[in-house]
Order: sequence, then C-alpha cells, then structure tokens
Amino acid sequence: EYEDLAIILNAMALVAAAEGNNREAMALCVAQIRLWRNLAARMGIPGLEIHAAQPWINIARLNRWQGDFVSSSGIYTALDPLARNQRNQLNHEYDIVANFEQLGQVKGSEQFLLGLDTIYWIEYGRYLLQMNEHQALREHGRAVMNGSIYPELKGMLLEILFLSQASCGHGLQLLPTLAKLSKSANRRKYFILLT
Repeated sequence: EYEDLAIILNAMALVAAAEGNNREAMALCVAQIRLWRNLAARMGIPGLEIHAAQPWINIARLNRWQGDFVSSSGIYTALDPLARNQRNQLNHEYDIVANFEQLGQVKGSEQFLLGLDTIYWIEYGRYLLQMNEHQALREHGRAVMNGSIYPELKGMLLEILFLSQASCGHGLQLLPTLAKLSKSANRRKYFILLT
C-alpha cells in the first residue's frame, strides 16, 4: 500500500509539472519527502524513507527544467555510487536519517538501487551532454567503464558519449566508442541506433 501511495503522490507532482505549475510540483515533492520522513519515524519503519528519494530526484529535474543547473547537479552527484555512504542534502535539509547505502540495504531495494544507477549514469550523463560539459562527461564515462554496472547501462552511456564526441566534431575519436558499442551486451540494439 505504501508503494501505491508513493506512485500516486509522484504522479500528482508530475501532472503539476506538466501543466507548468513548477512551484506546486516542487511543493508536492517537498511534502512527500516530509511525509515519508514522518511516517518512518512515527511507525518505527526506517525503510519507509526509501520513498523520499524519488521526490528528491524529481526536485533535481524541476530545478534543471527551470535552469537551476547548480542545484540539480548537486543532487545528481549525490547519487554517485562512491558517495552513497555519505550524508547528503536529503539528510541535512529534510532530516532523512538513512543515507543511500543504508536505504539500499532495505529488503526489496534492488529496484531502488537500479533506479539510482540509471539516474546517475544515464540521466546525469544526458544532463552533462545537454550542458555541453564534454570533459566532465568523458570523466563520467571513464568511471562507468571502470566500474561494475549493468551492461545495458554501459551501452546506454556509450551512446551518450558517442553523441558527445560527434557534436564536438571528433570523428577519429569515434572509432574506440564504436568498438565498445559493438562489444556491448545489447550490440544489436545499438547497431540499429547507429545505422
């Protein structure tokens, strides 16, 4: 039943944002974070705080859509797997007790961790591409290639790196990217995208 409530509340914020009511959408996201914090404390179920992550991530998206790239970038970088054992803005500003590493140990949190990985590696990668932060995107890509993440995410990030290199006019530098794409677990999917 908590899952259903989380979905409904997130949908309400999404509808507000789609209608251009960013202030209302932001208020709904903040209210959700406080709701999950209070429920977790009152009911003695710290795992409920896991539901505070999605509205916080939505705040990053709302900030990005409004041109506040500094605030959104700060939220995205807190999702870095190497930073998940640290307290972040969600903990400090909203008094969420657990950090992301602790929330990732809650029973049934596999989808939560996959979601954090997808948002950090792919959505943040697209954000860097959008901002023409090509050097930061290359470093982001280097980190993922050296880490152990899902092959599908690696393939998707390689596609973003490919677009970055192409937009910079680095034709010769595309060859290593194409070679990595061809070795991707989903090489047929990416081959179709490239042809």
